[in-house]
Amino acid sequence: MKSNGASVSFDPNIRKEVVRDPEVRAALEAMLAHCDTFLPSGEELTLLTKATTPEAAISEILGLGVTAIVVKNGAEGATYHDADGSRSAPGYRVEELDPTGAVTVSAPLSSRADCRAAAWTRASITPTPAAPGR
Repeated sequence: MKSNGASVSFDPNIRKEVVRDPEVRAALEAMLAHCDTFLPSGEELTLLTKATTPEAAISEILGLGVTAIVVKNGAEGATYHDADGSRSAPGYRVEELDPTGAVTVSAPLSSRADCRAAAWTRASITPTPAAPGR
């Protein structure tokens, strides 16, 4: 795919219990090593690394060749990381209708720049900041 100009994003949706299986872990690590944009939620950031802190995990993941990381933190918002630094956006309130099949980025993407822009745009829409703890 990448050789044809496509961008690969990886939204792992994994739990630490699953990563204990060596075959599953190897498959997930291979996905991480081949993606352009990594979209973890909370603790997923460190699950596929040797790192024990978010900062060390970000450094390790970017060192693999991942171009961008968008850490999703639910109502708290999201933080975008790349080689140039980090930018955060607060969460926003929405009325949940049906979370089944929800995706972070749903637009067709033709390049890494499109993927990063779409992920960051989605993460930074903030019409009404969520209240703390919600």
